[in-house]
Amino acid sequence: MKQKQSITEKLLLLFADFIDLNLQPVTIRKIQSLLDGDPRVRPTKIWFEKYFKDRKKQNFYSTIYRLKRDGYLKIKNGQSGDGYFLTPKGENKILTIKIRDLEKKKNSKDEWLMIIFDIPENMRRNRDMLRQFLYTLGFQKVQQSVWISPYEVYDKLKVVVNNLNIRKYIKILKVKELGEF
Repeated sequence: MKQKQSITEKLLLLFADFIDLNLQPVTIRKIQSLLDGDPRVRPTKIWFEKYFKDRKKQNFYSTIYRLKRDGYLKIKNGQSGDGYFLTPKGENKILTIKIRDLEKKKNSKDEWLMIIFDIPENMRRNRDMLRQFLYTLGFQKVQQSVWISPYEVYDKLKVVVNNLNIRKYIKILKVKELGEF
C-alpha cells in the first residue's frame, strides 16, 4: 500500500525531477516555466497550482527553507543564475521515498533474490543505509549480512548499490529454492 507523501516530500521530488531534467541548479521560476510548457507534467502542474492556491506563498518558501536547513537542498550558482540543487543527503532521501512508494511485485519464476555483503567498518554509514533500503525493498534478514526477497526489485537494488558506491562489497544471487536441514 502506498504511503501518503508529505508536502516536504512532494516538493523534494519536484525539485529532483527538474534538477535531473536540466542537469543544473533549478529556480522556482524555471520550474513554473517548465510546468507551463511541457504537457507530460500536467499532474505536477495541477498539484503545484493547487498548493499555491490552498496555501500562502510564505508556507512554500518556509518548506524550501526547511529543506535547505535539513541539508537536502543547497543554493548553487549555475549558468542561468542561482538555483537549487540536491545534496547527497537529498539524493538519498529521494531514493528512500521512491523505494518506499514502490509497488512490489512477487517474482513470477518463484526465484528469490539474495544479497550477501561484507562492507568494511569505515563505510558503516553506507552499510546501515543499505540495510534500511533492503528492508524498504521487502528483503528479510537471514543473517546480519545475508538478506533475501521474493520480489522483483533487482533494478532498484542495483540503483541503491551504485548510489552508495558499495558495488565491490556485494554479491547478488537468484535462488530457486530455500531449504532448511
